[in-house]
Amino acid sequence: MEIKTSFYTTRAILNLFNNALKVNEERILLDIKGLYIPGNGNEYRGFYYDQLFEEGTESNLTLIVPAIIRQKLTPGKVIKFNGFITRRVDDKGNIKLNLNLSELYDQVAPQFSERDSLSLDIQRAKSNLGYRDLEDHIKRCIIEDRKPKIIALIGSTSIIDKDILHALGETINFFDPTFIRVNMSVASHVAMALKQIDSESDVIVISRGGGENLEVFNNLEIARIAIMLKPIVVTAIGHREDVSLLDKVADRSFSTPTALGGFLRELYNLTIDEINKSKSEVIASVESSLRKAYSLELNSLKEIVNQKDRELAKSNEMRILEQKKNKTFLTMLILLGIAIGFMLARLLFNV
Repeated sequence: MEIKTSFYTTRAILNLFNNALKVNEERILLDIKGLYIPGNGNEYRGFYYDQLFEEGTESNLTLIVPAIIRQKLTPGKVIKFNGFITRRVDDKGNIKLNLNLSELYDQVAPQFSERDSLSLDIQRAKSNLGYRDLEDHIKRCIIEDRKPKIIALIGSTSIIDKDILHALGETINFFDPTFIRVNMSVASHVAMALKQIDSESDVIVISRGGGENLEVFNNLEIARIAIMLKPIVVTAIGHREDVSLLDKVADRSFSTPTALGGFLRELYNLTIDEINKSKSEVIASVESSLRKAYSLELNSLKEIVNQKDRELAKSNEMRILEQKKNKTFLTMLILLGIAIGFMLARLLFNV
């Protein structure tokens, strides 16, 4: 029989039932494919209850397989078959979907190997744990004026430490990374080194230049160790076209060791510029506040002086007026005295 090319997957079927209470595909024969995983092996009324997964995902449905067909199935292979969907309600009120295998078309090797699945599991685990922010951590260290403790794993005979240090430029004294040499071609050596420096730093760099034998960076065990490390994990693996598993689970990945050094140098200089700008803004704000306060104080003092001047002027006016009054009174007394004297003199002469 010719194999049809349009097949339903487990996830497509689940979406159909999530979007509607009743679908046309129910109880209709469909062409279905998926990764076959056998169940516990117990037969129930001539049928086995196994699992059908969609490749590369955790989406799965119960697959009800007739005993006569089950003996032909190979665990771990992708099967293509003709079947139908049934559903039932369990004791808790949950609706369960089942696939029923009617006719087997073909069995093929899965598109993704077991190793691919394990690799995907590690990446999922890292995604759940979360990716740490290298840039934020370094900036915090710069602002707090404390050196980040960076340990870099490099090859036994590598010279990329010089590349990184050269790229750091004038910021080398601030970062001052520690380099540990390890045989980068042997996965067990790299794994052991990562475990040993787990608690000794706040940033771990796995770095290598170009060349062959980069398979170590796709090692599952190294990736598992990397996602569980306490420090921030950084990769700087140069001259490669494919992104390694270690790159995918690292908190930050750089294309070359030199790119890592350049990133740290630029980040340092930008952060210092931001700090200086902030200081300048603070100083300018303080100066503006002082000028404003000084201006207010000066105006207040001027008002006090003006008030004193007005009071003094008024006092002088009152004093001058008083003097005038006193002078007038004295003049009148003198004139009165003269008049009295003149009158007395006339009286005396007349007598």
